[in-house]
Amino acid sequence: RLEKLTRENPGDYREYAEELADKKGDPEATDLALRLFLIAAHLEPAKNGHDCLLRMSDLSADPADARKYRAMAFLLDAKNDPALLKLDARKPVPLSVAEAKAARAALNYFRKALQQFREGKYKEAQANANVESVAVCFKNAPGMMDQKSFVQACKDAVFDKNLAEDHL
Repeated sequence: RLEKLTRENPGDYREYAEELADKKGDPEATDLALRLFLIAAHLEPAKNGHDCLLRMSDLSADPADARKYRAMAFLLDAKNDPALLKLDARKPVPLSVAEAKAARAALNYFRKALQQFREGKYKEAQANANVESVAVCFKNAPGMMDQKSFVQACKDAVFDKNLAEDHL
């Protein structure tokens, strides 16, 4: 579908971005939606710029980026509405006791996995990293690989370690 998008039809970029923006649980879809909104805004600023930048602001996980998108939307706004510059404070949704407990447990598995990997305990690290709830920790850790890649690194390390022991 991306290959069919052309400069001549900037609305198609926006339409596809809107579809992807609805997939809130998929970070890759959100990232692509942001890029497509930006392209649509660039290709047709008078028609798409303001609205696309506001949608980008809504999608952005980083408040600083959201403010930048709103500032650019303000510059493209024919009414110069200063309300566009006000970003609603995004307050974290309070967690229930059970959710908070689960989040702490996931973080503990994540920490153990990293520590065990550093210590050369690759099988244990893999087991802790494989806990389903730990995926969120991998996703939110800046500069960290995703859960699947970490588990694969553990498997590779176990294989390399076994291979080295076989040659001794």
